[in-house]
Amino acid sequence: AKFLASPENHYRVPVITVAERTHMDGRIAEEFLSIGVDDVILQPFNPVHLKSRICALMRLKTMRGELVRRIDTQTKYGVDAPTLETVERPEDGNVLVTGDAKSFAFLENALSNSATLVGALTPSIALEYMLRRDFDAVVIDASENIGDYLDFVTNARMNAQLYNVPIIMMVETELLPDVEKAYQAGVTDVMFKPVDDEELHRRVNSYMKELRFRDALRSIYSQALHMATS
Repeated sequence: AKFLASPENHYRVPVITVAERTHMDGRIAEEFLSIGVDDVILQPFNPVHLKSRICALMRLKTMRGELVRRIDTQTKYGVDAPTLETVERPEDGNVLVTGDAKSFAFLENALSNSATLVGALTPSIALEYMLRRDFDAVVIDASENIGDYLDFVTNARMNAQLYNVPIIMMVETELLPDVEKAYQAGVTDVMFKPVDDEELHRRVNSYMKELRFRDALRSIYSQALHMATS
């Protein structure tokens, strides 16, 4: 995994580790992520979630590969090319939390080491917050009225500025018997309760890292659009 995920390999292939919970504690999972593995998914998992993660990482790989080709072209013709650097895991993220207010203490305990949490009482207020400022991730604790939260996600994805913001939904199994509905609405990840705080922290951090990396690629992209190599 360390070889495959080497940052020196600009055309690196995304790596996902799938493991039994009994074989993968939080410390080992963090070790996998620290060497460059993109995600650690623990069994039992939903196949829709795995497919969603693979598709997202493939899009990121395509974006990175196109950027590397542009940089190589600029270098070939003697044009100053931007530097492609990896983005470290964020330690100062901003996470928007909405849904059941009783879970705020749990979320704060799980995420406060790597993010500042902002609470929104209702999905409509959460959407207003997202339009006003940038967030690295959104965590929904969906209790009743699951349709309201799915509508919130759908409305957020209709805005191009919010399309890539990771949205993690925590929900009881009986409230969401058809998990595909959540992914079709645009939810990045569904975590069925009870949610482990270490696993939530690990997943949110991974998504924030991907968002930062995507934003960094976009920034370098604009620098790589040089007139001499267009």
